[in-house]
Amino acid sequence: MGKDPRNVEYLWATMYNFTRFPGGLVVNAAISGIEHALWDIAGKAANLPVYMLLGGKCRDKIRVYQSAGGKTPEQLAESARRLIAKYGYTALKAAPYPGGRSPCRITR
Repeated sequence: MGKDPRNVEYLWATMYNFTRFPGGLVVNAAISGIEHALWDIAGKAANLPVYMLLGGKCRDKIRVYQSAGGKTPEQLAESARRLIAKYGYTALKAAPYPGGRSPCRITR
């Protein structure tokens, strides 16, 4: 409260170094969300896209991928076909053992 939200690095360091509880999944996720909002505020204040505040554009496009899911190989394949047809993905990610099955799982 009462700090300039455009001082993103200072506010990040303050949140990270002076948090009440040790950093962990929840604390770091909260800090990340706040940092994203601070960069958005800084960009809006400067009337610039955030990438310009971070050094400028590096590329014209970025290849992205989507996770395909399914409990069986057939469901996984169908999910992959659906993602390619609907969104035009050229890359997909899938677990080698769909549905949480793994040869490393120990059962007693």
